[in-house]
Amino acid sequence: MIRMDRQKTILTIENQPQNLPLLKEIVQQLPGAIEFHSLNVKELNHDNFLTIPYAPSLIILNLNLAEEEILALIKRIKQESNCQIVPLVVLTSHCSPDEVKNYYYYGASGALCQPVSQSDLSTTLELMLEYWFKVVVLPY
Repeated sequence: MIRMDRQKTILTIENQPQNLPLLKEIVQQLPGAIEFHSLNVKELNHDNFLTIPYAPSLIILNLNLAEEEILALIKRIKQESNCQIVPLVVLTSHCSPDEVKNYYYYGASGALCQPVSQSDLSTTLELMLEYWFKVVVLPY
């Protein structure tokens, strides 16, 4: 059974820490308390997902890596039992049609092309978070 009263959480896995303050600021502006957790992709090992006592509500991959590395990470996350049904959004500068198709094929729930300007990035992140936390019903 899906619990709708649970604390909402976001897990970001990133190698672009310059985006984190903006993302945290936008999360704080959303109604309701949303926990925010972040892992640097370099720190990631098999046990890192266990640092959160339950599955996150949303996973954001904020990465500037080669497509093969992003796909391998998506596949690995989706193999984690507590993350299999969690929506996963890829935020990256690698946005060719074939790359985006592959993100979805490997289990991403969304793909966002990272805008160049800070204001466009802010707008993109706001719209994404509003969609995932105001519009859709999340499993966790």
